[in-house]
Amino acid sequence: MVTTELTSPRITKVWAENFRSIENLNLDLDALTVLVGPNASGKSNIVDILRFVADATKNGLDSALTSRRGDHVARRTTSRRRHTDVTVGVSVVSGTSTVDYEFVVRLFKDARYEVIREEARLSFPESDENDLYIEIKKGVLSLPRSQRPKGMSLKDFDSITKRFRSSASDASVGSTVTNLDFPFRSFLAMFNLFDTDDGEESFRAHMSQIRAMGAASDFLKNMRFYHIFPDSLREPQLLSSKYPLQEHGENLASVLADMKGKKSPHMEELIKVLGQVVPGVKDVSVTRAGGHLVISIQHQEGNASGKGIWLDASQESDGTLRTLGLLAALFQDPTPAFITIEEPELTIHPGALSIIADLIVETSHRASLLVTTHSPELLDSLPIDSIRSVGAELGCTQVGPVALHQKTAVLEGLFSPGELHRIEGLESDIRQEAD
Repeated sequence: MVTTELTSPRITKVWAENFRSIENLNLDLDALTVLVGPNASGKSNIVDILRFVADATKNGLDSALTSRRGDHVARRTTSRRRHTDVTVGVSVVSGTSTVDYEFVVRLFKDARYEVIREEARLSFPESDENDLYIEIKKGVLSLPRSQRPKGMSLKDFDSITKRFRSSASDASVGSTVTNLDFPFRSFLAMFNLFDTDDGEESFRAHMSQIRAMGAASDFLKNMRFYHIFPDSLREPQLLSSKYPLQEHGENLASVLADMKGKKSPHMEELIKVLGQVVPGVKDVSVTRAGGHLVISIQHQEGNASGKGIWLDASQESDGTLRTLGLLAALFQDPTPAFITIEEPELTIHPGALSIIADLIVETSHRASLLVTTHSPELLDSLPIDSIRSVGAELGCTQVGPVALHQKTAVLEGLFSPGELHRIEGLESDIRQEAD
């Protein structure tokens, strides 16, 4: 396998309040995190917290809400209140720094919405550097005086911060804010106003810290979410973006053609693993036809010395096409820093899922992965510490590490995770997650 040390930014925690079926969530994420639970327990809603953050920061809050039917983002309750405040947040670690980012959106039952608060904190747990904190409340920027650049008077600092407003709001005080500013931009813009010779050294230090915030910002915007649809891969595809692979594999042909063209070592691994999952596969090609790209797969025919036969995607099974799309998501070059895959076991033979599980574990060495699954066969090949059990109680999603007695049974070799999942279901220990 092509692996490198995981040094890119990664999410270590996600939290939310009043988001869909989630009343209150505080979930630690590892380099590999696997969500398992029954239908309607809330696995997809947990994934959608991160998708919501990505959509809102990349395409704007209005687009993120519109695609989710606005106030349907809020948890359904019997309350007669005219609005619900939805909170979402993430922690992103990059090198020696950590960025905690959170925003609160008030959703009204008449489809209006308003950003109540947005904040970010940059900390350096392994050094003596001071934390940086920024908060925006209804469009007004606030910074603590402890972050005043060296050489700047308190009077000047207060004057700048009081007159500086978030770019997400208009100029009128008290106006409704309907988009995220993303504090990283405001932070940089405000320090551009600090024009003092005495503060040059402090300014440079802050610029270095802002770059850490920028890395976290880029990471959140570029998280990738995959649920491969075979029908998206079966027909010839128009020439499209070469990177990254789109959510349902709509540009798979362009991605594969680019990997083949630049002789990516990831492409060699992709074909090798595809042949392990679908015995007899020898190669994959992409050809042009009538302004479209056509994916073809070479299958072994007869003995090992045979040339084999080529079948285009329209002749392949759902399982073969979905496996190809799934492998492309994991092997695309470069590998995205964060990848979510929902139910990778769909249409794939249970006997081949150990191969997929091994690939997921390998990929987690160079990217962060969040996976949802129902499959005992897949769970059998995944580390028990990576598994989070998801359930629902009174309509609210509950999630936590596998209960201690079940984890102990797995570590002592009495049962595998998949066997426990079949026999009694994997239970969660919410207290462990809280600790």
